[in-house]
Amino acid sequence: MGQNDPGRRQLQLGENTVESFMSAKASGASYIEFDVQLTKDDVPIIYHDFLMSETGIDAPLHSLNLEQFMFISQAQSAEGDPSSKAERNYLERNGNSPIFAGYRQRSHSLDIHEQAKARGLIERMQHTFEYKLNENKGFDSYKGNIRSEYIQASFATLETLLTKLPDSIEFDIEIKYPMLFEAHDWEMETFGVEINHLVNNVLDRVYRLAQNRTIFFSSFSPEVCILLARKQYVYPVYFLTESGHIPSSDARADSLREAVWFAKSWRLAGVISRLQPLVVSPRRLIGRVQDAGLVCISWGELNDGPDDAVRQAEAGLDAIITNSVRLIAQTLKKG
Repeated sequence: MGQNDPGRRQLQLGENTVESFMSAKASGASYIEFDVQLTKDDVPIIYHDFLMSETGIDAPLHSLNLEQFMFISQAQSAEGDPSSKAERNYLERNGNSPIFAGYRQRSHSLDIHEQAKARGLIERMQHTFEYKLNENKGFDSYKGNIRSEYIQASFATLETLLTKLPDSIEFDIEIKYPMLFEAHDWEMETFGVEINHLVNNVLDRVYRLAQNRTIFFSSFSPEVCILLARKQYVYPVYFLTESGHIPSSDARADSLREAVWFAKSWRLAGVISRLQPLVVSPRRLIGRVQDAGLVCISWGELNDGPDDAVRQAEAGLDAIITNSVRLIAQTLKKG
């Protein structure tokens, strides 16, 4: 629901925000999926990429503390605009100075100053690794959560989601940890969080705050899945996989067959596969996953269109991950 896709015509909600999750639930989602990482001061936060390009540089997320992480989004709001605050502070101290003749408090809509600031940040982001990576994939632009480009909202922590969202909103918590994919080996160089430390911090928040909320975990990292399966037995664990769509030096992630073998060996609940292999022969491949006693879920950009979603649903797919929540929910309901 919140994927920032510059190719879409409508203005979108910023991804991984409370607003996008509420909208997804209202649009018909059964679960919301979000990405959890750890700040420098050990706070699980909601963010997709390993590098935080909204800073204007290639800043590894784990190198920022919570205050720095939250400031990056707060500074974009009208209330957080440093120049707006300076003007208001001056007026409070000195009254209506001629310097500020005709001054009025800024509205929450974008003015020329804010648009220029947003454009400046976008220009700086064009030189970041994530921007270049998306550009090479054929995307029109980077998907940063930036005012004027999207309906920008504040970043969130895992604790915020667990305490502020209604219990009726069910979670798929993806724990981010780098995988050795052929095109992404750089991720290992930018990542500096010990894997047990990461998993323990996430589980601690969930144990203390989840209450009766329905939750399952997922990860592209086989090691994260193993730890989640061994450290707790309350919440199901799913193995996320490219299923060979992007080659990996880890055999467990290099095909759907290996993903099924890995998930079954470690008694995981299921496999969340990129949909490209599934749509080639949906009944046979979805059936192979389910015959192993596993739940079969798919993800990928093609799931945002109704044709492939219907094809998989008719073949018995258990669940589908999509950014076009309302469209896919309505399409499958009609079917």
